[in-house]
Amino acid sequence: MEPGLLLIPGPVPLPLPVREELAKAAMPHYGDAWVKAHAETREMLRYLWAAPDAHVFPIAGPGHAALEALHRHLWETLPDIPVGQYTQPWAWRSNVTGVLRAHLMVFWNIDKG
Repeated sequence: MEPGLLLIPGPVPLPLPVREELAKAAMPHYGDAWVKAHAETREMLRYLWAAPDAHVFPIAGPGHAALEALHRHLWETLPDIPVGQYTQPWAWRSNVTGVLRAHLMVFWNIDKG
């Protein structure tokens, strides 16, 4: 392989000044204006969601980036996937109260009275 080639669909020859710039450490692309705009965006999101103390995390990217992040989070924390229609037979004693009707048997709010 010839040195100085960028191997994207190419090979594409890269001039020496471009290779020197690529070899340098990455510099942040934001300055004071970006920090101000980011802070304003966070404040607007807090106002929009009526949550003044919330930690908001604006995602910079194409329109689908936030949806992809949400989708990934939902699949990582998914508790149950009901597949199809079915009924689960339940039975409990007459002195048990607070049973919650759901597609999954949960043992919250139950009291023996």
